[in-house]
Amino acid sequence: GRHLVGEDFAAVARDLAARGITTVEQLGAQGGSNGGLLMGIMLTQYPELFGALVCSVPLLDMKRFHLLLAGASWVAEYGDPDDPD
Repeated sequence: GRHLVGEDFAAVARDLAARGITTVEQLGAQGGSNGGLLMGIMLTQYPELFGALVCSVPLLDMKRFHLLLAGASWVAEYGDPDDPD
């Protein structure tokens, strides 16, 4: 599922630091649009893994996105936030 994207990205960040390729303080990531959502996930769930994050034009309100102008077209991709299943 979609949640694995964040877990995978965090695993790569951990691995880069563990191998000595970089340090947490020197590691930065940037994402826009869907990548901005990924950066939001990194910021809220894995902030200890990055020295800097740039989050551009993200979709972050996953409880109300379907109410936005184009939001209805994203329900197939993200699921219906009003559906408890």
